[in-house]
Amino acid sequence: MSSAVMERTDKDDLRIQNNTHHRFMRDLPSLATGIWCMASSPGPDPTTVHAPEKNANAGSSRRVIALLAEDNRADALIIQEAIEVYGLPVDLHTVEDGQKAFDFIQSAEDDSNAPCPQVLILDLNLPKRTGKEVLQRVRRSAKCKDIPVLIITSSDSPQDRTEVADLGANHYFRKPSSYDEYLMVGEVLRNILQH
Repeated sequence: MSSAVMERTDKDDLRIQNNTHHRFMRDLPSLATGIWCMASSPGPDPTTVHAPEKNANAGSSRRVIALLAEDNRADALIIQEAIEVYGLPVDLHTVEDGQKAFDFIQSAEDDSNAPCPQVLILDLNLPKRTGKEVLQRVRRSAKCKDIPVLIITSSDSPQDRTEVADLGANHYFRKPSSYDEYLMVGEVLRNILQH
């Protein structure tokens, strides 16, 4: 089986290379690597997140709307691939800057027919508005304030983890340099959807 390996060359660039030894979801590292659960943060509203049944995602009519705020196209593509590899019933809406994430939330508040995302996947280092500003905006939203938020960032700073936990993030995933480890974001998302 031929696939790809991701190599991070800097914080905003990923290079994908062929690797014939890679096999999806085999010998993935422990979930403790680079993933933090913000246990002290408010949890998701169980009425807004539809948990998929294990191995029953194919053909399911219950889809989860996820908003991904990520300015790096390669990172966004790998997150989409992880969702597909794990068979998650997620409709992913991607915006490339913090202002567009603000606009998405605002449209959900202004239009009673517009959906609020049921999960927010948020990079911290976004143009126009930072991930922290987006997180603050979501937590102030009357309609979307209880959605689970997964921070995905290259930062391993304890200060960043503390700040986003205080702002209401539920989970923190540090962007790894290996493709296999990055695909673990699918496992994190599956756990979020099941709770």
